[in-house]
Amino acid sequence: MRNLVTELVAINELKSNPTNVNKHPDDQIETLAKIIQEFGFLVPVVVDKDKVIVLGHGRVMAAKKLGLLYVPVITADHLTPTQIKAFGIAENKISKRSFFDFELLAHEMDALLDQSYDLALTGFDEAEIMNLLKSTEAYLEAEETKVKEHTRRLNAKPESLPEEPKLPR
Repeated sequence: MRNLVTELVAINELKSNPTNVNKHPDDQIETLAKIIQEFGFLVPVVVDKDKVIVLGHGRVMAAKKLGLLYVPVITADHLTPTQIKAFGIAENKISKRSFFDFELLAHEMDALLDQSYDLALTGFDEAEIMNLLKSTEAYLEAEETKVKEHTRRLNAKPESLPEEPKLPR
């Protein structure tokens, strides 16, 4: 197997693939931008030898929205143009064939919720989170209330910052 190198490439050097079969709605780009802000740009963009994007169009769009100047890139210059095309299609299709273990997913979401973590950063919207937690037998009404309270707290705008506790002298 060949050693692939990840390098930082100026975002304006990357070219969108005019035959990209995946479409990226605005809400997906917004979510990707939030995820990149939270975790960093951890999944490199894959490009061909001419810097045409093979995989990562959505992440590049999100990076542009964030004003990033550079993104991590892997150049697949060892593949033929036919292999590049097939690889782009295969990676996008195969990723859609996986599925969740919903009982385990609900447990993981609950653990994040217990840490007051913003569950929107998992890529699920509020309705999906609610349905997930409701559909798992272990999560009854108390969990639904917890999700609503968490969402309310995340959306609440504090009128002022809390005062720092005063330490005894």
